[in-house]
Amino acid sequence: MALITVLDAGTLAVDWSALESYGDVRLFPNTPHGDVALIKERCAGAQVVLLNKVPLTREILAALPELKCVCVLATGYNVVDTAAARERGIVVCNVPAYSTDSVAQHTLALLMELTNRVCAHNQSVHRGDWVKCDKFWYQLSPISELAGKTAGIVGFGAIGQKVAVVLHALGMKIMAASRSRKNAPDWKDFSWGSVEEIFESADIVSLHLPQTEETKQMVNAALLQKMKPTAFLINTA
Repeated sequence: MALITVLDAGTLAVDWSALESYGDVRLFPNTPHGDVALIKERCAGAQVVLLNKVPLTREILAALPELKCVCVLATGYNVVDTAAARERGIVVCNVPAYSTDSVAQHTLALLMELTNRVCAHNQSVHRGDWVKCDKFWYQLSPISELAGKTAGIVGFGAIGQKVAVVLHALGMKIMAASRSRKNAPDWKDFSWGSVEEIFESADIVSLHLPQTEETKQMVNAALLQKMKPTAFLINTA
């Protein structure tokens, strides 16, 4: 039977016993990311390695001649040197769609905090600031209404598309950047744009890209300087 190693089982609350029908399972609740020797030791002899955030570098993969498959228990797979895996014939799998709804919801939660500052207002009211106010209304800062504004979605995969649906429902115009420019919604207030165009014109920029050599450190000082002074940047990528 195959030997299956799970390097950071403690990051997920799942029933790992389901794997036992596929082979012998070694579970490690946590594996230090920087301990290369320990990672090699725990993966030694395994045909399948499951991980979440533990990096598998070229050096580590080279020390695992029996390894056939790496399963990343997350959407991004930047923790695995995919070029080295390809050279060694190791299949790399990930879970691309498990978090679409939750990430879209979290993106909206972050945006609402920026525009409405619910937490700050709640704390202020509990301090008694509203009852001391000499006006019938009270706010710490103006509320930024989203209707009619432009949301720039950088990365238009499943999550980016879901975020676009949510923000469009709030009355926002949507501009998206994508290499493939596929799955454009049938909205009259939707348009494609480059990353630079989005940073220049959008009132809200939301990032939904995997980390690759192309996207690493993509958001830099030059790109940020293109944004409107009133614009918001949200990174849930």
